[in-house]
Amino acid sequence: MKLAPMLFVRPGELRRAEWSEIDLETAEWRIPAPKMKGRVMHIVPLAKQAVRILMDLKPLTDRSTWVFPGVRTNGEPMSENTVNAALRRLGLGYERTTLTCGTWVSGNGFDHAARAGLGIRRDRETALARGAQFGQGRLQPCGAPS
Repeated sequence: MKLAPMLFVRPGELRRAEWSEIDLETAEWRIPAPKMKGRVMHIVPLAKQAVRILMDLKPLTDRSTWVFPGVRTNGEPMSENTVNAALRRLGLGYERTTLTCGTWVSGNGFDHAARAGLGIRRDRETALARGAQFGQGRLQPCGAPS
């Protein structure tokens, strides 16, 4: 649950995360196109805090394909019901969790502030979310040489 607000991915994408998709050294999670709603590969930059959480979790679950393996489902990820029950315990019901982060950010007037805080130009932000590749490095902050 700590990772969800750091990563801005759908709950189903998070619970189906595989260790093979996550590179802790480059701090990136590359979600393959077939797993994404738009069927386009998605690159999720991992904040230092997210990397730390994943590093702590790895010894507990790295014997599984899944970052969040199911306890009762042999070889499957954590169930949707388990995630939903945890969200309900946090006071977030179905209607709160189905709202995508992008919808919430835009609908509450924070889209510009979020992009400014990340220091990423809109065209490159959109391209990154759609799997664009910008050389070997990360995206450059606004005003930095590309």
